[in-house]
Amino acid sequence: MKENSLYDKKSIREITCKNVDWDEIVKDCVAFSNAQGGIIDYGIEDDCNEPPLGQIVSDSLKTVLINKIAGKTVGVNTNGEIITHDNGAQYLRLNIFRGNNVASTTSGKYFLRISDNSTPITGDDITRLSAEKGYFRWEDQASKWSWKDADKEKLRSLIEKLRFSDRVSDFVKQKEEKELLDHFFLTEEESDNMTNLGVLFIGTQS
Repeated sequence: MKENSLYDKKSIREITCKNVDWDEIVKDCVAFSNAQGGIIDYGIEDDCNEPPLGQIVSDSLKTVLINKIAGKTVGVNTNGEIITHDNGAQYLRLNIFRGNNVASTTSGKYFLRISDNSTPITGDDITRLSAEKGYFRWEDQASKWSWKDADKEKLRSLIEKLRFSDRVSDFVKQKEEKELLDHFFLTEEESDNMTNLGVLFIGTQS
């Protein structure tokens, strides 16, 4: 997969070498969180599309990565999963979720994912981003209609596309239907109501 505003890939050495550059790692996490969220695959070299043969990733490495990020960022929400490629080798997928508030490092630095770069932002850019995060988001507001009354064919088609998309992680694909809809802001987590965005995607026409 090509690196872009939603995806990055890095050598496993980035998180296993003797002197790990944690500042660089959390910079990317903050940048993704302040944009639309994203994925970083650790264990795939820049010029490759798969992990090197024989590569194994331990659960302890995943735990260290998640804990380090949590301790060095503010407002960043992540999880990790170890994925086995078709060639039998493993890599570590880090999922960074879109933040509802502006994220930063614990040292007070702010970044934003633009194209395939994690770009530092300051001053007016931070103010503008804060305002955008605080805007009333019509599409996220709950409607009065339940997802159980959605257009059955539209719902089936959407779920199928999500489960077979190469841009959706295996961790997300394994979720139940309602959890998938919650994850993509198509339903309210605390109820069966569709959001306005959900109505646009899977609602029925009166």
